[in-house]
Amino acid sequence: MSRTGRGIWAVKIPSTLGGASFTVESASCRLCGWSIIDQGNQPTTQSLDTAVAAAAAGTLTLTGFTSVSLVTVAPAAAWPAGVNQVTLTNVAGGTQTVDIPGGTTNPVILSFPNPVPTTGTPVVSVPAIVGGPAYTIEAVGTVAGTPFPELIALGQFQDGGDIIGLTAPVTGRTDTQWLADKGVYVGNQLKFAVVTGVMSGVAYIRDAHDDGDPQAGSY
Repeated sequence: MSRTGRGIWAVKIPSTLGGASFTVESASCRLCGWSIIDQGNQPTTQSLDTAVAAAAAGTLTLTGFTSVSLVTVAPAAAWPAGVNQVTLTNVAGGTQTVDIPGGTTNPVILSFPNPVPTTGTPVVSVPAIVGGPAYTIEAVGTVAGTPFPELIALGQFQDGGDIIGLTAPVTGRTDTQWLADKGVYVGNQLKFAVVTGVMSGVAYIRDAHDDGDPQAGSY
């Protein structure tokens, strides 16, 4: 009577940041190998804001932004009636504008469900408005990932809390290792923990009671 039969299969390891871990298999299994890529420094979300006095022109410079997803200009009181616009410059597709809803307390919003890439340093601008309220400009986008202090990313395959394998691909490269068709026995659960860097890839595993022997698992 066969207890296994699936053979070796691949488990996807999602993008995992240093200090985090991913559970490859929550039960006992056999680790046969892996293929892991160092993804380098990933963009991170950043938010900037500034407060502007009543009736004054205002700007918010998004230094270092690689994309913009949201701009909000929120008034402290009603906007005066009239035609005025908020502008966002130095983004793909050219300058973006949106009308200020005069006579209301509604915020001005530029929203990009698909973040718009930058073509330089983006600047949000609000004109001086006679009798205008004080307001706050806020923008959300991404900035390039800060460099890690280490030169090589490091990941650990763990059986519970015990290290059973190490991987250290150089930036942008892949580390592919094959341990054995029978695999290394994992008695608890198999985890992939990233010590430094950002990594993703696949782990190749098989059932705990399947050691690759055609006779294995038969009574």
